[in-house]
Amino acid sequence: MDATRKYEVEGRENTKRMSVWLMCIAVAVVTNGCAGCMETIRPNPGQSPRGILPIGCSDTASDCGVATMSLTDQCPTGECPPGGINGKGIYTVVEGNYCFLFGGEPRFCPEAFVKTSDSVMLEVRDLESPREIYKKPVMGKFQGTDVVVSAIQSDKSQLSIKYVLNKKEYTATGADLEKLTLWVGSFRTGNGDASPLANYELKITPIQSEKTQADGVQRYQVRYREAGEQGWLFHCKGKNESPEKPSADAVAAFLGQKRISGLSAFVSSNPNSTTMGCETGAIVTCLSWGYTPWNDKPGTPERSDYAFGSCLQAKRAAYFVGFKDFNTYTVKGTSIFLRDQYGIKDNNIENLEAIWSPAGAVCIDTEKMRRSRFKSTVTNLKNLHKVPSCTPPDWSREGKVATGPEKLQF
Repeated sequence: MDATRKYEVEGRENTKRMSVWLMCIAVAVVTNGCAGCMETIRPNPGQSPRGILPIGCSDTASDCGVATMSLTDQCPTGECPPGGINGKGIYTVVEGNYCFLFGGEPRFCPEAFVKTSDSVMLEVRDLESPREIYKKPVMGKFQGTDVVVSAIQSDKSQLSIKYVLNKKEYTATGADLEKLTLWVGSFRTGNGDASPLANYELKITPIQSEKTQADGVQRYQVRYREAGEQGWLFHCKGKNESPEKPSADAVAAFLGQKRISGLSAFVSSNPNSTTMGCETGAIVTCLSWGYTPWNDKPGTPERSDYAFGSCLQAKRAAYFVGFKDFNTYTVKGTSIFLRDQYGIKDNNIENLEAIWSPAGAVCIDTEKMRRSRFKSTVTNLKNLHKVPSCTPPDWSREGKVATGPEKLQF
């Protein structure tokens, strides 16, 4: 091919590529997105344009897979920091605000319903010994008649309760849930055999919520009382932090087939478990943000679970959970930006704080922490555990979710 012919061919190819590029730009302007086109994003100060910012797995330098994580509540030395009286921010934003009261004080903290071969158990953490999980049987009444509770399940966030009445099994969903009263017990409240036993009744009612319309996560009002008492209390205490008064954020949501540790926020799959969390805690917040196990943006259930587990640690600033430090390094009311490799959240992060995995932060920039009051402590722990800085920042098999503060605060 002579030179003139060669340049004509190359010119047509360049024109074709330019046309495709212009078409993508036009679609992006109209639809605010362009499938298959690389997203153009203003880089963070001091970063390369690529940085951590491009969304998706089309970049050959970024691995779309996820790492294998092993995170448990076990503490080899027995001296691991417990992270407060009960894993800060996992089930609710304030410790104790999702626990059943006994003697006027928060005591028994429900985490999940678990179906066994012949019954349903409620797994509860005792604030007096937060590393212990109690399993207590769940029984029920349907409009005052005793029934056998055979399953408590959640399809995504839609709760259903199966019960047996007159040898026939029924399923209560939606408004019919309120016709059921659950009974859970008995909880020993002291060390001696003569210590009082505590038994609780529960009622669960679905509520209409603007948030549910926005994020698709069904909310429920959960009420409880000590068996035999008159007044019902609200299981999730919201902004007013009063168990006697409801508020818009004093609600719960259910997550089926997942069990989430109340100490480390470690997520394990269990087809027989249904987790119950409060609106303000990391579990429901991450579901609301779109980090649901059923979100198909990551491409596989394993990646969806990985993103959800990463969000639980990122929301709570639990940087060092993988090193058996169950503390969190933020305070209530702190606002953050999120971004992830899958495009579930795509905020532009001006001040990259950390990139996250289900075992905590895989890198940290302590100069840009969301709460600088913890800077000294986090810096020391970062050096102790040899956690790298986020320079240069990028996704990896371990790090899939990035955070940065809306503004630096003390």
